[in-house]
Amino acid sequence: MSKNILFLILLTLLVVSLSFCSQNPQTPQGENDTNSPTVIITSPTNGQILFVSNTTTTNITIIGTASDNKGIKEVYISIDSSSFSLVGTTSTWSTNVTLSTGSHSVKAYAVDTSGNVSTTNSISFRIEILYPAPQTLGAVVSNDGNVYFYFFAPSANSVSIAGEFNSWSTTANPMTKFYTTIFGENVPIWVTSLPLSSVNGKKYKYVINGSTWVADPYSKMIANDGFGGFNTVFTNLSTFNWEDSSYTPPHPSNLVIYELHTWSFTKNDTTVSAANRGKFLGILEKTNYLLHLGINAIELMPIHVQEFYSGYTWGYNPTLFMAIHSDYGTIQDLKTLVNELHKVGIAVILDVVFNHTGNGNNYLWSIDNKYYFDFDGDGVVEASPGGDDSTPWGNKFAVWKPMAKKLIYDTLKYYIEEFHIDGFRFDGTYAMEGGNPYKNARLALIDVINLLRSQYPNKIWIAEQLPNSTDFKGTGIAQWEQIFHDKMKAMLRRGVFEGELYDNVGRVGRMIYYDKDSGNFASPLEGVNYFESHDENSVYTELVTYSGLTITDATNASKLGAIVLFTSMGIPMIMAGQEFVRPRIGQNTSETNGNIDWSWLTTNTNIYEYYSGLINLRKSHPALRLTHPDPASVGLFKWGNEWNPANFNWSTSKHIVYALNYNGNLSDNKFVVVANFSGSTQTVYPFFETGTWTVVVDPYTSKGTNTTNITDTSTSWQVPPYSGYIFMK
Repeated sequence: MSKNILFLILLTLLVVSLSFCSQNPQTPQGENDTNSPTVIITSPTNGQILFVSNTTTTNITIIGTASDNKGIKEVYISIDSSSFSLVGTTSTWSTNVTLSTGSHSVKAYAVDTSGNVSTTNSISFRIEILYPAPQTLGAVVSNDGNVYFYFFAPSANSVSIAGEFNSWSTTANPMTKFYTTIFGENVPIWVTSLPLSSVNGKKYKYVINGSTWVADPYSKMIANDGFGGFNTVFTNLSTFNWEDSSYTPPHPSNLVIYELHTWSFTKNDTTVSAANRGKFLGILEKTNYLLHLGINAIELMPIHVQEFYSGYTWGYNPTLFMAIHSDYGTIQDLKTLVNELHKVGIAVILDVVFNHTGNGNNYLWSIDNKYYFDFDGDGVVEASPGGDDSTPWGNKFAVWKPMAKKLIYDTLKYYIEEFHIDGFRFDGTYAMEGGNPYKNARLALIDVINLLRSQYPNKIWIAEQLPNSTDFKGTGIAQWEQIFHDKMKAMLRRGVFEGELYDNVGRVGRMIYYDKDSGNFASPLEGVNYFESHDENSVYTELVTYSGLTITDATNASKLGAIVLFTSMGIPMIMAGQEFVRPRIGQNTSETNGNIDWSWLTTNTNIYEYYSGLINLRKSHPALRLTHPDPASVGLFKWGNEWNPANFNWSTSKHIVYALNYNGNLSDNKFVVVANFSGSTQTVYPFFETGTWTVVVDPYTSKGTNTTNITDTSTSWQVPPYSGYIFMK
């Protein structure tokens, strides 16, 4: 009998044990066959990082689902390898837990009403504290006597800083990762601090995962590293004695821009001291030349560091956006240039390149090529020619990504605050789109510009958007005017240019009226007019070198183009040397082609004076720089054929006549502009009202004072071939 009792006791214990396992099992049990239920943890997701602010513990809700055709009886979870506990008895379940920051794991399984047990579903996730974002990345001097180094390398497992201060050790100064929010994205930033006294003037690099050495993307100064690359040089910049506190850049309506290349502008100019030729200080020695010409803004072709440390470059393959190309001078030299130009009323605009980076010494690529150059965000970097992530010049910088936006924002802010730069021209914004899926990164650039505009009003913003786009319409960001350039080139070369025809003079009207009909511009202030730039053949090269015409043809064409340029609606820009008709081949980046031969100024001083007269005439008269979105609708503008049909005979005469301040509502003189693009003398009827008119511009001078008394509006005027007039009343 005792054996039977023992058997019953053992049987009872077995039933109790099975019942307990069913209620709170330590490990999943059951058949795990095709009839078993399924369980899924839906939140957090596997690999997710959950962010909290200013706390080391937080409440987390773990959510999931379970399914089975027999019905769910129980769901159990285990957190960080703890015992499994019951969290639900239905197909949807959740539980709240308090967890500390760091890594965590969750396992879950379900039991159906038949006792079948699911396969365990497992996830891992992290909880991280979100710290305040640093104002900028790179080396930041603190009031505590230390320099804090902030570095973004999202895929790195480890980062250290190595330099002259620690004998280039890859282990002496490891960096710590923390998380912060920048442009709406929670991102990891690596940081360490070192005493200012130990790092000032010293070279350094970041070392990723113990083996990848990179210069700081926020480098302000660099040096050769001896291996074909760059070291960052940290220097605590000395205080500069700025004297431009009262200076404000010209309003866009008053701007006259002069594009130049720092090296090419003065390298061959014997009037500049030998030590300063090709440098920022060389430009400064040309101040009186620029003032007499009349321009009030210079636009420097890119000055940031290229793929190589030294040597001639146009500047359109940058690798470090904040560091200055070594050939042009020092940080102090650039500040001196800006300061002195501001004192005489000249703004400084920088041409910047953010659509791509140079392929050599491309440290952003080495840091994380997928983050910075997977433009379309499909997870694959396709930067080879024709790829979704390529431009005509190589890779395509993912401007739309938050840390790319941060780098652009910090770069522009650095130039504004450290150098008092007045504005920026953004190269090749037309390349900031594409991919599959399609991305339009221009919108991200506009976000950055809008943020800066809210902090720094009165700055100048220009985009090289060719063809022009509605993206910039109404933003206050001016676009290089495609129709003005293309149509003017066709008219001056008497042929075809980029689809524009010499015979179709009618489109000259659209060119003069800021291409309003395209719908790409909200007002004339959003267009930059030009017919020479760094990318284009000069008028001399177009007409003499390539078309077999004479130097006289070239000078006449340049003067005629200038008459229209400085009286059209929009912001006028000329290229250095255009004012004396120098030869220059567009897209030829050699130093021989780029460097200005100043003997052409001696040859064509009269053309320089002609440009000077036109520029100063424009600056003196609001009527020559209309800003109303549709001045014809309010009587400020009128085409010549509206008062005499003979003034607008497109098909045969190739001349154009237009009036500015026609109704006199501006507190200024009235003007009539005549431009004859034909090879024969044309008869025009420029005088829409009687009275005394001054011939301020004719084919020979732009500083005219001769007057004519008009008693009859049918009075005609003879205009020689390829020439123009401006009449003032």
